[in-house]
Formats: sequence, structure tokens, C-alpha cells
Amino acid sequence: MKFGTTLVVLGLIATVFAQCVITEEEALMNMYVALGGDSWTDNTNWNTGDVCTWYGIGCNIDSYVVSIDLSNNNLVGLLTDDIGCFPYLKSLQLNDNEISGPVPDAIGNLPSLKYLNLDNNLLTGPPARHPLR
Repeated sequence: MKFGTTLVVLGLIATVFAQCVITEEEALMNMYVALGGDSWTDNTNWNTGDVCTWYGIGCNIDSYVVSIDLSNNNLVGLLTDDIGCFPYLKSLQLNDNEISGPVPDAIGNLPSLKYLNLDNNLLTGPPARHPLR
């Protein structure tokens, strides 16, 4: 990678980070509230301790969230723009729930996302405008 390319990539990453003024923990807690976390089938450890111990959350060695798998877990409600606040997220699996409303454009702000499964929900609106990278 050339030096100029590195600056462009770093600038894009900085832009993604700048869009989120909350921590990953805050984004997860906002998602918990918006999607009825108290009624989830499994919400083990949510609201307590390290987010890396919360049901469905996977982290890397630096404790950044790299996977969210809450499939078939009775999530009900709207997915918020906070879903775009996980710069290291590689896998997002929220399939087989009752998530409604449009897919937030913020999903397009996930620079590391490789796997996305939102099947079997009540989502509406046009397809995402941002292709997965």
C-alpha cells in the first residue's frame, strides 16, 4: 500500500469514527432498549460487566465488538442508527426476529462488515444503498 493510499484509508476510518459520539457499550444498550431487550429469549449478562460477556456479542483481543448474533432471540422494534457505531464489526446476524421499520443507512458505515443477515424480520423500505465491502 502506498503512503497516499494509507492516508485516504485512515481518513475514511476517521470519518466513520467521527459519526459516532457514543461508545460501543452505549450503542449496544441503545439497541437493547430499542429492541425490547428485557423480553429477549436470551439476554444473559446484558447491562452488567464487560460487553464481551454479553449473550450474542463477540469481541476481538482488544475488546472491540466484531460480531453480533442475536438471531431468533425475540428482538422486537426498530433498529436505530447506533448500529453504525461498530468500526470492527465483521458479522451482524439479527435474522428471525420481529425487527420493523427501514434498515438504517448507518449499516453502510460499518467498514469491516463482511456478513449481514436480516432475513425473516418485518423490515420495510428500499434495499440498502451501500453495498457490503
